[in-house]
This record gives sequence, structure tokens and C-alpha cells, in this order.
Amino acid sequence: MRTEQIDQLTLALSKAQRAFLPIVRNRTATVSTDKGSYEYSYATLDRVIDAITDALADNELAHFAVIVDGKLRVSLAHSSGQEISNEIALPDPAQVGWARFGTALTYARRYGLTPLVGVFNEDDDDVNNEGSNKAIGRTDKPDPVSQLWNSLGKRGVAGPAALVWCEERTHRNVANPRELTAEELQMLMRVAEGREAERTLRPKATATQIDQLNTALDTLQLVSPPDTASAKEVAALKKAAKLAWLKEKLGRTVASARDLFGDESDRLLATFSAPKE
Repeated sequence: MRTEQIDQLTLALSKAQRAFLPIVRNRTATVSTDKGSYEYSYATLDRVIDAITDALADNELAHFAVIVDGKLRVSLAHSSGQEISNEIALPDPAQVGWARFGTALTYARRYGLTPLVGVFNEDDDDVNNEGSNKAIGRTDKPDPVSQLWNSLGKRGVAGPAALVWCEERTHRNVANPRELTAEELQMLMRVAEGREAERTLRPKATATQIDQLNTALDTLQLVSPPDTASAKEVAALKKAAKLAWLKEKLGRTVASARDLFGDESDRLLATFSAPKE
């Protein structure tokens, strides 16, 4: 299913796809056939969502799912109103029980979402077909970035948190792990796997730096709330405006000023004291 026009949605999705994080395949399944068995790895739903949500949101895209007439409708929508969706049949909970229904619902959400956004969350299934056992003994290795992300995933570090983990150890901003140099990837892999001692972490912004930055941001008057807005609404508008300003200056999304590194805070504060031309 789709709206009549999807040009703005597809353009936004193409931009988001370039910013998707690697998807951590954190589960392994074994399949038995009359010719043997093979294993394949896949990513659980939460790992898929970790990898794509920020990039979708940055491009005014959102995903959601609803149950309609016994089917799960998974949709991808753009702020323009354009939308695409697919439907996956669900079992009857009265026949299979609620536990199996819940499992089927999770599978449907995962298999409904990944094709909508154009990502794969499991090994290529071409060699795992009924007439082949080529998958047995496979030694395919993921690329270095995926290797790093898989190692971090085993430590429970995924999605945006994995980016912060890299930034703390490379002492620079990393909008996407594909930006990491070969030397940085090798160093990070050694640390992630415990083959090298932990590095000195990039210091986070201090409470004093955060207070100074918030005070400086208040002087910019980034938003003019309507007179009818409540105090809670005014606070929310100001917070959103500050976060948008930080994202513009830093080139990355932060949930609050507490997510800033010390050097970032110093650099931002310097813009307020720099002489205006």
C-alpha cells in the first residue's frame, strides 16, 4: 500500500539510508534439512531500530505498525504525508495462544520493517535453499565496521551509544562509523575485544561548562513562544530550539547538553565570545 505520490518520501529515505548505522546481528539460528543443517545470524528488532531510527528522524521519516483485520500493517511515513506500507498475516491467538502470537508479532514487525527501509538483517539466504548445503562451514567475514559493531553489540553497546563509544576513544566526532580510518578501526577492535588496554576517554562536558552554555544559549532567543503557551510548553519549545542549534553546530544529534564532550563545549562557548564581523 502507498499514497499516490512518494517522491518526497523516497528522496528522504535515500538520504537516511546513507546515515544508517551497521545492523548488529546478535542472534544465531540453526536450520535442519534432509541434507544436513546450517546456521545463519540475524538481528533482533531492537537492533534494527537502533540502527535506523535517528537517521529516519533526521530526514522527517517515521515507522509504525498497527493490526488491521488480522494482519500487521507496517508503515513508513514522511512529514509531507506520503506513506508506504506492507501487510503481513498474523496467526489467530485463539488457536496458537498469546505467547506464540507475541512471537509471530515480533517477527512480523521485523520482516515488515526491513524491506520498507531497504536493509537486510540476516545472512543472504540464496545459499541456504532447499537444494544446497553450501552454508555449512561458511567462513564469510563481515567488513571491519560490521566486525566492530558486532563486537560492541556483544558488550551491549549498540546504535547511537556505539557512536559515542567510538568518539570517546578516538577523541573526535563520528557521525557514521564508515568515517573511521583503518587505523582507528583496528585500534577500536583491539579495545573492544580486550586485546588492548582501554584508552584515555574523551572527557565529557563539566557541569560548569553545561551551565555556561545554557546561559549563553538563552541570550540567543532562539524561539518566540506564543503568549498563550503554558510554562511547560515554553520550556519544551526552548529545549527543542537549543537541541536544533546544537545539532546544526556539531553536525550530530544530542539528547541534551549533558551529551556534549568538553572540547565541544569549549568550542561552542568560544563562538559567543568571538568578535562579530
